[in-house]
Amino acid sequence: MKHFEDNDFGHHVEVRSVKGTVSAENLEELVSRWMLFKDMWWKDYSEEEVKRLPSVLTNEARKLKQLKETEEGVQIETAAWITVARK
Repeated sequence: MKHFEDNDFGHHVEVRSVKGTVSAENLEELVSRWMLFKDMWWKDYSEEEVKRLPSVLTNEARKLKQLKETEEGVQIETAAWITVARK
């Protein structure tokens, strides 16, 4: 909030949490999509660490209670923070 106040938004800022989902045909496809962001999300990882990421992400995703696997594919429930600010 301080960032918005420091940039002349005053107290005209609303922040809320919104439920969302990420989905794909299967878990491997979902992990593949995540890997598209490797240069942004894991830019400080070594080449060896990046090579291990798909396996690690797949294993960790399987542990999520939010993971739902159906005949249509996989889905993970998420939360997004939405900010609306007006001057």
